Amino acid sequence: MLPIVALGLRLVGFRRVRAWAANRPERGLRHDLDAALTLARLVRGAGAWSVFRPRCLTRSLVLVRLLRRAGLAAELRIGVDRRSPNFAAHAWVEHEGVALAEPEDVAARYATFDGPLEARDLIS
Repeated sequence: MLPIVALGLRLVGFRRVRAWAANRPERGLRHDLDAALTLARLVRGAGAWSVFRPRCLTRSLVLVRLLRRAGLAAELRIGVDRRSPNFAAHAWVEHEGVALAEPEDVAARYATFDGPLEARDLIS
């Protein structure tokens, strides 16, 4: 699924791929952190062993899709690095507020795009 999502991002764009990945409604999704962590490790492992090296956005969209198909809650997060003097962004997935297969400080390190991004959001 990783190469397909990467190709989809190039051909049809982020909005359509994100809509496909999160095709289940938010309500009725169950919370199971162990299952979510297992799926996150599988996606990360698939990317590490693949000839194709997926970027964080591709991995995150695949993980959202797999979690939602399994009936698990998933939130895609995209943020800008607060510490970097250059522009640096990262995508990850959260389940129950826990960043899956990511360093513990990922939410503190990145200012997330929860809506329209304002310049003041980039200043820590």
